[in-house]
Amino acid sequence: MRGGALQLAKYYLSPKPSDHNCPMTTLAMDAARSPKEGAFRAAYVDGLEHLVELIAGKPSSERRLTLLAAIVGASVLRKATGECALMEEIEAAVLEFGRTVD
Repeated sequence: MRGGALQLAKYYLSPKPSDHNCPMTTLAMDAARSPKEGAFRAAYVDGLEHLVELIAGKPSSERRLTLLAAIVGASVLRKATGECALMEEIEAAVLEFGRTVD
């Protein structure tokens, strides 16, 4: 689908109520602090694997993997920094990359 990657990036980066945020961003630090062999980390990794397959396909598209990493990273940074000019630049760069993925 032409434009699908850009639409995904726009949706992912758009403001949403806190109960509609992606678990990859919301739970990233909890997963990082959890035991490596623990159930929480295993569930997080399983969710990530499903998200990768959904977005990047199988075998994974390198450009779609990059987009996934960029939108998740930008979302985590947005949560940490709030509204600031730098975040506007970062999100604009991610959206511009999204235009080139399909």
